[in-house]
Amino acid sequence: MQSDHNIKDQKLEEPDFLYADLDDKNRGVDYERLLSKLTKLEKENESLIKDLEDSRAQISFLSEKKEILERNITILFTTATEDIKRRDRQIIELSMKLRNR
Repeated sequence: MQSDHNIKDQKLEEPDFLYADLDDKNRGVDYERLLSKLTKLEKENESLIKDLEDSRAQISFLSEKKEILERNITILFTTATEDIKRRDRQIIELSMKLRNR
């Protein structure tokens, strides 16, 4: 067992042993392919970052618009409710005047 351990240590110390199974002919092709893929992914990442920034700006804009619309709807509802109450009072007053004639 000791001899097997020494052989493993010796093989690990040799740098060529680590790369012995790699084919030198394909290293350049793989490098170019990976570099091309990296460039493509970097462009895609930049595009996605821009899309995200645009989406955040749109969310901010739409949130502001939503708040304005909610305030306006509340004001319109309150105004309509008060107008209905005023008209109800006016109808009651006019009905009473007609009865008293």
